[in-house]
Parts: sequence; C-alpha cells; structure tokens
Amino acid sequence: MDQTGEHNSAAQLVSSLEARTIAIVDRTADIEAAAKAIVMARFSFQGMSPYAPDLVIVNEFVHKDFFEACTRYASQSFASHPAPTRSPQHPSREAQKAIKDAEEKGQLSCFGSSNFMLVDISERYSNPPT
Repeated sequence: MDQTGEHNSAAQLVSSLEARTIAIVDRTADIEAAAKAIVMARFSFQGMSPYAPDLVIVNEFVHKDFFEACTRYASQSFASHPAPTRSPQHPSREAQKAIKDAEEKGQLSCFGSSNFMLVDISERYSNPPT
C-alpha cells in the first residue's frame, strides 16, 4: 500500500516476513565490506529485519577470509553494544543438538558466544540445522 492508501501490486515487490533471506559472497567480493554488511544486517534489530540473511553462501576461494572477517565484526559488535536480554531467534534445543551432532561428525564448525553463533558448514551435502 502506498501513501495514498492504494495498493499497486504491479509496482511493488512484497516479500513475506516469514520468507528466508540468502546472501551470496562470490570470489570477486570486497570481503571486508561484505562481512561488515552481512554481520550488521544479521545482528541489527536483534536479527528481526527482513533483510537479515538466514543463510550466507560463500565461494570456496574467499571462504576462510570471509569467515575470519565475520568473526571479527561479530565479536566487535557484541563487545561494543550491550547484548539483548533475550534474542527472539535463539536456537531451539533441537537446533542446538543438531548443531552439536553435526560438529562432532565434522560437518560444521561453530564460533560464538551466548549472544551470537557463526556456523561454518564444511560438509557440502549436509543439511544445515534450522
């Protein structure tokens, strides 16, 4: 709906608030800028922004540098800003167990704290925990 109260679906792209958002980082990306933008998008507004990526697909050639940059920006973000009292997207017990099981199998590795978690899926054919 626009300011006049009229709805023109042909002129608007409207996404469902429940839809998942994906970010893609290819080998030509500015790694620092991509990491900073993705971390800010994911952690701003307690992760509730419709632009907060739920999944980030990264080209294998820049994977290591990108993950390191994300780790650095996420750590800086939570060191300089007070943590929310309770994140609305805190992983469920089932998701936490799935992450732990996959980590033990070598399918992924995790970095984070009680405030955030970065999950690096190394096994291409594994299903990411939800």
